[in-house]
Amino acid sequence: MKCKPDPIFERLVSMFSRRAFVSALAGAVAVLTGCERGAVVTPEKIVAAPSRESGGAANPSIVSIYTWDQYLNPTLLDEFKARTGIAVEVHTYESSDEMLEGLKSEPGKYDILVSEDAYIPKLAGKRLVKPLDRSRLPNWKNLEEKFTNPPYDPGNEFSVPYLWGTTLLAYRKDLLEPSSLSWKSLFDPALKDRISFLDDKMECFAGVLRTMGVNLLSEATPDQISMAADKMVSLVQEGGMRFGGDSGNEVKQHIVEGVSWISMMYSGDAALIAKDNPGLEIRYFIPEEGTTIWMDSFCISRDTTRPDNVDKFLDFMLEPKSAAASANFLRYASPNKSAAPFIAPELLADETINPRPEVLAKCQYFQLKDLESIRMVNTGWRRVMEAWSLQSGQASGKDLEPEEE
Repeated sequence: MKCKPDPIFERLVSMFSRRAFVSALAGAVAVLTGCERGAVVTPEKIVAAPSRESGGAANPSIVSIYTWDQYLNPTLLDEFKARTGIAVEVHTYESSDEMLEGLKSEPGKYDILVSEDAYIPKLAGKRLVKPLDRSRLPNWKNLEEKFTNPPYDPGNEFSVPYLWGTTLLAYRKDLLEPSSLSWKSLFDPALKDRISFLDDKMECFAGVLRTMGVNLLSEATPDQISMAADKMVSLVQEGGMRFGGDSGNEVKQHIVEGVSWISMMYSGDAALIAKDNPGLEIRYFIPEEGTTIWMDSFCISRDTTRPDNVDKFLDFMLEPKSAAASANFLRYASPNKSAAPFIAPELLADETINPRPEVLAKCQYFQLKDLESIRMVNTGWRRVMEAWSLQSGQASGKDLEPEEE
């Protein structure tokens, strides 16, 4: 039985989230069967249907998807068109806020959107997405049960799980041996000027709070949130910590170029740069205190005019080989239990990408305890960004205030 959360609280909670945007993958290898790894795919292979301006909205032979850049395996889109005759029209955004605004301004332009977990309550609360009809998705049975009743969308009323991962620490083993496999290693004085954080307030607070023995924000008091902000300000001013986004590949480039020796990063991004730069000895780990877990999902636009195409595409992506091809291409974990035989063995064996149950038990989705916690996070983040702006000579990070409703 689904309990409806307080709508005001959900609107505020949903704006805090991580960004799951993946780096440029023009040279990535798409694995469709999990047995062969040959064809190099490029963004140009994405099947593009006519735009709305050229009549795409009225075209019954397309499905329009709104997603992060290069977050769909082009080979899968080719296969879907070959099998069904339905072309995939891909529209991209750079941030979840941009996605939300684009959907609000042109709700009929998109059939499907890809959303990070924390934005799904907001999309549902604004009635921008419609409930799933599970009877039209026979491959739903392939999903692992532990992913089908998440706190951000109880019972998966609005979301089809696509890929999941964690936020972890990546480092250059050829330059550094961490003092411990802990969030606390970030405070090692030997790492002055060699640390990068994602410019995502919730990720940053979650990591720093764990160094204080506080399990994410569901347990944090306002005083503890303020103390975490103090620690970050000190790390910026005295430790030379820098911030960077993953949408512009900044934190990844910091590691690759040796600007930073250790960095907060999303699990798939860490796996990709380690794979693509073997000579740099890039390693990554889930800190022993645990970390955040996140899920990217497909949602159905409220105003889709092609529901049959939507359901065909979603069910296609739930097929075991499709789910495996997505995981192999993007180096994230799959919530599809039937995909395992087709996932690249080295990816499946990577316990940082696919954590053991005892490690996963220490990972949580974002949770905010109350409105006061939200206010303290905003206030603390403003202080951190002011320190960073002074230190770097430029502004960085996400908006500091809740958006106007």
